[in-house]
Amino acid sequence: MKPMKIMMACLLLAASGSALAQEAQPTYSRYRTNWYIGFGLGGGGAVENVDTSVVEEFKGGVSFMFKVGGVINPNWLLGYEVGAVGVFQEIGGNEYQYTIQHHNCVATWFPLDDQGLFLKAGVGLAARSFHLRNEDPQDRKFITGFNTQLGIGVEFQLTRSFNLGAEINATVSALEDERIVNDAYAMLTFSWY
Repeated sequence: MKPMKIMMACLLLAASGSALAQEAQPTYSRYRTNWYIGFGLGGGGAVENVDTSVVEEFKGGVSFMFKVGGVINPNWLLGYEVGAVGVFQEIGGNEYQYTIQHHNCVATWFPLDDQGLFLKAGVGLAARSFHLRNEDPQDRKFITGFNTQLGIGVEFQLTRSFNLGAEINATVSALEDERIVNDAYAMLTFSWY
């Protein structure tokens, strides 16, 4: 009987030790609070079309994005995203700055449970500026319009609330002067949930 009691005590001790070890190790299953916030930095470019003819092509720009929103459930996010692609380009001996900005309502979907792959789509407003680099900011003119956005990316959950990711976005903007701007940008993203 005594060996049976010792064996039961050892089993209970091993089981409790195993439970404590499991609690001590962090598990980062796709944990999200009710909101998210993040930003991204990368590169991109744009092509402008008027009447299906390419007017200008801007390459090698810098892109930036800021996002904030709510978590509907672990697979769906809905929020606001502001992004821009800016390019300095020399044309005819003068250096110009080209910028296309996006202000979008974006839905993000994580199709695989507990994985970081996501797809996103958004609609919103766009603003474009093109001016001499050293021009007085008050003299800069913006052309506005509407845009649509599609993106794909992946996030890696590094801590309970912090994610490091990479994403590619493409937008099409229809501006008020009948100009169509197609831009694409890739970036490294930092997100908190």
